[in-house]
This record gives sequence, C-alpha cells and structure tokens, in this order.
Amino acid sequence: MIGRRDLAKEVAAEIEMDAQIIQNLFSLLLDKMIEHLQNGEEIHFKSFGSFLLVEKEGGIRDPETDEEEIKRERSLVFVPGSKLKDAALNKASV
Repeated sequence: MIGRRDLAKEVAAEIEMDAQIIQNLFSLLLDKMIEHLQNGEEIHFKSFGSFLLVEKEGGIRDPETDEEEIKRERSLVFVPGSKLKDAALNKASV
C-alpha cells in the first residue's frame, strides 16, 4: 500500500518540487472534493473515474407494531473510468 506522503514524494521527485508543497496540494484537492460532494455535486476525472453520492432507501419493519419505517442512507461511490480499470487490470498502460 502507498500512502499520501510516499505518493507526494514520488510526484515531487518527478517534477522536481518540494514534497511538502505536493502534500499541501493533495490536502487542498481532497478538501475541495469533500466540499463539492457535501453540496451534492458529482466529481468526474476523465479516464480516472467519478465520485458520487448515492441515496439508498431501505425499509425496516417494527415487528411489534408492524409499521414500516423508511430509512434513507447516503453512500459515497467511486466508479473507475475505463482507462484506470484497464490499467489496473494490466490490460493497457496509462
């Protein structure tokens, strides 16, 4: 597994920048993604994938009263793009 620090170091070395700057950029990017998702917006990165909030509805029945309670639950879903999926499965290079 690779973490944010290690990934930032790799990117920083490749573009000859300070790793701390790259880490700060990662943090800012994640903060902005969270902000947009909280506002109900989908996030799409062409060739990489999409992040979206999906609202699921489920019913729960109270066995004593036989009343049904509708429970709504939000889930974060990542849908990988075909290029990422193919590369991850070694079908193609990125």
